[in-house]
Amino acid sequence: MKRLTLKEQRQIVDAMSKKHKEALKKYCRSCEQNGDGLNEILEKVKVFLKNIAIEVGPKIMKELVVPFLMKKAKEHMGLGLAPAGKGLSVAGGTLKLAGQGKKMSPWIEHCKKVAKEQGLSYKDAMKIASKTYKK
Repeated sequence: MKRLTLKEQRQIVDAMSKKHKEALKKYCRSCEQNGDGLNEILEKVKVFLKNIAIEVGPKIMKELVVPFLMKKAKEHMGLGLAPAGKGLSVAGGTLKLAGQGKKMSPWIEHCKKVAKEQGLSYKDAMKIASKTYKK
C-alpha cells in the first residue's frame, strides 16, 4: 500500500465533519482534564479516530490535536485564571512558563560558575568548587 503524502493526509483531516472535529476537541479536553500529557492524548486520539488515524501519520495527528490543547492554555492565560506570578502549567506537565520552580541553591550556583569559568564538567567543577565555596 502506497504511503500518503502530507498534503493528502491533511486533506483527509480537513474532510472531517465539523461535528466530528467538535467531538474530538471535547475528547481531547476531557483527556487533558484527567491529567494526560500530549503523548497519552495522542495515543487515545488514535483509538478515538480509528481509520483516520491509520491513514494519517503522527505529524498530522499532532497538527490536528495540539491546537485544541494550546488554545485552552492560551484561554487560561488570557482570562487570568492562573495565580499571579505562578505561570501556567498544563495538565500532564507539558507546559511551564518562566518564573516557576525553586531558586537554585548557592552551592549549585557556585559549582556552575566554576564549571563555566574553567571550562570543566560539572562533576570536576564540584571538586574544585568545594575548596573555594564559602557559606
